[in-house]
Amino acid sequence: MERYRVLSGEPWWNGRIKSQEYVAVRCDAPVWRYMRENGLSLVICARQSGEVMFLSAGPDEGECFSSMLPLPGAMGACLNDGIMIVGGSDGVIVLRDISNADPNTSVFILAKRHSTGNVGIRDVSWSGGEGRIRFVNTMFSSICELDDVSGFRTVWRPPTVEQVDPSDSVHINGMATVPGGRVVVTMLGLGGRAANWRESGPDGGVLYDASGGHAILSNLSLPHSPVWSGGKIWFLESGRGILCHLKENGHKQVQGEFDGVARGLSIAETMAAIGLSPVRKADDSIRHLMKGRFPSRTSCEVALVDIASGARLGGIYLPMLPEISSLHWHRRAATFFATPAAEHGAAYFTYREDQSSTASDRLHRS
Repeated sequence: MERYRVLSGEPWWNGRIKSQEYVAVRCDAPVWRYMRENGLSLVICARQSGEVMFLSAGPDEGECFSSMLPLPGAMGACLNDGIMIVGGSDGVIVLRDISNADPNTSVFILAKRHSTGNVGIRDVSWSGGEGRIRFVNTMFSSICELDDVSGFRTVWRPPTVEQVDPSDSVHINGMATVPGGRVVVTMLGLGGRAANWRESGPDGGVLYDASGGHAILSNLSLPHSPVWSGGKIWFLESGRGILCHLKENGHKQVQGEFDGVARGLSIAETMAAIGLSPVRKADDSIRHLMKGRFPSRTSCEVALVDIASGARLGGIYLPMLPEISSLHWHRRAATFFATPAAEHGAAYFTYREDQSSTASDRLHRS
């Protein structure tokens, strides 16, 4: 078996955590209580402002606090077994939790950067049982994996795409892996040429079965953030501000409607966290249409909804963010990011150690 390890001459992160300036964030009291009682925090990616926010319930009712990680183009994160991967404007970063022994706290530090070039990463995940990192490559209209000897390796592309270059034909923006290995993606169109998705308009999106090679649902309004939870595929229609799931008969079921561009979905048990953003400031026809749909949304919010009952718990209010790109529940009550000072940067190590009896056999085979 392999063991993940972090070594450092001294626990420098304790001082770095204490020296951080934390931003107070207002939330509704039921949301605060839910996060405290269930030991949950949130990781929020904001692509426009280039940062990752680690959001935890504070000691005072109705208040959260945030720890910030600057990351240009931040969008899409995946957390698993003390490791977090996050997509950025030119690659993927890997963070390691150095507080695994503490059941209530996570302290993430940077372990590795993978360079891909500016390919428009929109979602990331683990692939298979070997710890491979998979991501949505929007510019190359594909799903890719990181590669040892190049920036990335393409593993799937829609059959309609005609150009194998950074032409963003269909604008893939999300993927979900279903048990058994089936992969479902959200795309804003099915055209084959450069930027063809723009010709589809805001309501020409699809939920697509990448494993089977066919569209599951069509005529969706800016579909986004597919996730697998509770035996169902859940997703958002950003352009209509709705939360949906796919029914057994292949139709969609609307589970909730919201006042805002719905982007970013994570589900813990039956509690869904949904990112709501104001309309972007682009000067185009889609903006005018969207402003008509969401005239009163002026700032960002995370809405919490019980998908079993449909009850709305409340919201977390984030006026400091221009837009929420993705969000993710994390099973720790408090979550921080720590950056080493210059004198500590080369004095800590993150690595995997093979402790199995077959390790020497693999060495000889190589």
